[in-house]
Amino acid sequence: MNNKTKQLFTTFGTYGLFLFLSVFSIYWVWLKGPTYFNGDDLAFHLARIEGLSQSISSGEFLPRINYFLAEGMGYPTGIFYPELFLYPAAILRYFGFSVVTSYQLYLILLNFITFVIAYNCFYSVNKSKWGALLFSVIYGLSSYRMSDVLYRAAIGESLAFLFFPLVYVGIYQIIYGDKKKWWILAIGMTGLVYSHPLSALLSCIFLLVYCLISIRPLFKDRSRLLRLVLATGAAALLSVDVYLPMLEQVLFQRLRMQDVSMFYLAKEAQSIGEYLSIAYNNIGYNNIGILIPIGLLIGLIYLKKESKENQRLLFIAILFFFLATSYFPHALFHGTFFNAIQFPWRYFLIVTFLVCWFVADSLVKVNKLTFKTRTTLIGLLLLLTIGLNLQNQLQLNKFRPTTAKQFEQLDGNSLGYGKEFLPSGMEAWATPTSLLSEPQNHVEITNMSRNNNAFFLHYNVSSSTRLIYPILYYKGYVAEVNGTEKAVEDAESYKGTNMHGLVQITVKGKGTVLVWYKGTIIQKVSRWISLVSLMLFFFYIVILPKVTNHKDNNQRT
Repeated sequence: MNNKTKQLFTTFGTYGLFLFLSVFSIYWVWLKGPTYFNGDDLAFHLARIEGLSQSISSGEFLPRINYFLAEGMGYPTGIFYPELFLYPAAILRYFGFSVVTSYQLYLILLNFITFVIAYNCFYSVNKSKWGALLFSVIYGLSSYRMSDVLYRAAIGESLAFLFFPLVYVGIYQIIYGDKKKWWILAIGMTGLVYSHPLSALLSCIFLLVYCLISIRPLFKDRSRLLRLVLATGAAALLSVDVYLPMLEQVLFQRLRMQDVSMFYLAKEAQSIGEYLSIAYNNIGYNNIGILIPIGLLIGLIYLKKESKENQRLLFIAILFFFLATSYFPHALFHGTFFNAIQFPWRYFLIVTFLVCWFVADSLVKVNKLTFKTRTTLIGLLLLLTIGLNLQNQLQLNKFRPTTAKQFEQLDGNSLGYGKEFLPSGMEAWATPTSLLSEPQNHVEITNMSRNNNAFFLHYNVSSSTRLIYPILYYKGYVAEVNGTEKAVEDAESYKGTNMHGLVQITVKGKGTVLVWYKGTIIQKVSRWISLVSLMLFFFYIVILPKVTNHKDNNQRT
């Protein structure tokens, strides 16, 4: 067997293992059946998938409003909760798979890509296949990640685990490695923004800390600082389509998330003892797992023997673990944007990654260990990680049993725990085809039809009449009255009932009305900025190097 064949065989074997673990890690909870564990946010995400699939069916791609949610009144998940990486599940649903099967296949794909990215990120820095394999498995099957995938069904945060390795490798290459690979950081941060904006915020905090403790080499070579600025600018431009429409909507109207917060950092933080108890029991929404604290402890014991990079990683891991505990004065930040993080244990994403990287790196670099001892330790750690995942699944399998048929009966009212994106102070609720008019006398409504985001009707009224639609009021809705575009309004009271939060227009005489979500100029411009930035970015990192290499080869010949 020549080296090329051997390398190909190793690659197929490694990726085959990843595929097996992608299935194994969710099998007892989400594949075996006949009942499945009903994760905390699962109903919301299944409804998002269903709504996105319906939008695809109607020819609307990357919609800002999800019309399956809020029982057809439209919920702005496309503005506040990016749905780009939810498309694989939505496309499967569009092609006829059930929403449960679509979700199952999506989880397998999500797991597999996480393993692959983790493996290649580690190998790109350390050039050790054993280390890359170890890191990808203990990271991909880490307790906190699997809590996000299974217990919480937190799709956005599960996606964040996929992109965070790129963030770390990107900043490491800029400061200590090949600075020409600055684009890795741009891809990682952009992926985080489109996956889960809050995780992107956590990553910004991580990057700030990492840069502060690496400030000497960063400023010693100003070209590295320039690459960091370049990566930041690229990520910002690529992500314009997320944060500008979000900011526009928040400035336009007050939403429920701007009222009293549903969660406070100080109330959600727990002590080290409580976290260790959850880890020991190996079940919970914030289960960091027993291996991560043990890895931290071992790292502290042998701190002086570790490389400078591993020392940096351990320091940051300890810092973020402390931030996750109740010992940190979280109450001081309740009135700041940091409270948007909601749960301090979200920092476990960063802690988990750093400890897994440190453990894998240390094991493959310890000189005192023989090859046999090292491979034995790696094998035992892999088996222990897989065993803990199996134990966690078997425990979850006993709770919240839900059949596929029950999941298929989707509830469009599943808007997440806090229903944060509803208009502030909204009290009324309406069915998808209901229409209110005031006054009611001498009002004739005919040919009324609804197609996803478009609501059409003919009217004949004797006096000025308000029409209140079963559509949630957000910036971007317009009305075409007799072909002339007209702004919609926030509904007023109706027979003593507060109708605030619904769309309203005023008509007189007779004619036609089409109410639909046109979007805003900022939404359209931001999407074009991101698309053009993506094309330029692709040209810079893919096309340009090939053109340059081709010219160099021609000059040599």
